Amino acid sequence: MVIKNHLKMKKIFIIILTFFLMFFSKEILSQEKKVIIKGKIENCEDYKNISLKEIITGDEIISAPLNKRGKFKIKTEIENGNFYRLCLDEDNYILLILLGGEKVKIKADFMNLFIPEISGSEPTELMYKTFRKIEKFNAKLDSVAYTIENEKKEFIRQTILKNPSSLSNLFFLDNLDINSNLEIFTKLDSSLYEKYPQNLLVQRLHEDLKNTESLAIGSQAPEIKLPNLENKEIALSSLQGKYVLIDFWAAWCAPCRKKNKDLVYIHNKFKNSNFQIYSVSLDQSKETWGKAIKDDNLEDFIHVSDLKYWQSIVTETYKIEAIPFNVFIDKNGKILAKNIEIEELEKMLNEILD
Repeated sequence: MVIKNHLKMKKIFIIILTFFLMFFSKEILSQEKKVIIKGKIENCEDYKNISLKEIITGDEIISAPLNKRGKFKIKTEIENGNFYRLCLDEDNYILLILLGGEKVKIKADFMNLFIPEISGSEPTELMYKTFRKIEKFNAKLDSVAYTIENEKKEFIRQTILKNPSSLSNLFFLDNLDINSNLEIFTKLDSSLYEKYPQNLLVQRLHEDLKNTESLAIGSQAPEIKLPNLENKEIALSSLQGKYVLIDFWAAWCAPCRKKNKDLVYIHNKFKNSNFQIYSVSLDQSKETWGKAIKDDNLEDFIHVSDLKYWQSIVTETYKIEAIPFNVFIDKNGKILAKNIEIEELEKMLNEILD
């Protein structure tokens, strides 16, 4: 009798357990897929929303508002084990690897969005830990490469100085920037042009040197006076007293658009320190030009253009053969650098405006 009752109770228990699993299994699986993402992004005042998107498909999972302090909270369900982007826009986002069931906390700065502080997602934490380590290796590689590159350039300079009348030097000039090595180019031109005036490559060097001397480091930047979006002419000379980056770009130029993010960073960092960006567009359409300014958050720059594409007067005045191109001038309008990289510009401004 005891055995029969025991078997009967066991059957009842199995039936109840089966019912429980059938009824609650979907809810349990759903709980495992739920993800909560909370965070704060500094310096993102221009953005009102943040969205979670799948990396592979690009599909938006959910969008959430950002408050004035850059705080947000996302609750959603995701596919187990997938890759996501937490996007302010297509160029500014945080990578996430979500397995389901996480409560993720994020702290980031828009100025350095790709190195956020993240907790609550083990694979994401490991990913960024690895990124940081790789960046250290890359920095070491860059340092070594920079040293070797300088050694190579110095070898070429010394070779030219020892043999200034040799035509062979013309094959190595592409390794040297004419603006930074004006003395060497001048000496080479003087020797070769006197000896081989009919040689086409020598003639080209001679012309390049004449053109460069008008834009040499230390020379006065040529005046620019073009209309802005409201058809009001703004002269470069009107900014005298400020350090100015003259940036030549266009809405149709993909590399230019990519660099605009760095220009916004530099402008925001030094905008209260006697620095301005004078942006000269080679666009043809005012509408396209204006839209790119808005889309790339460039409204605080000074913008001018004659909307003449490559026929713009500035292409001849500044000998522009490709964009993006820039010229950095001091508060008296003297040229300090040409085609300067953003890291070097930041370093110079830190030293100058300190």
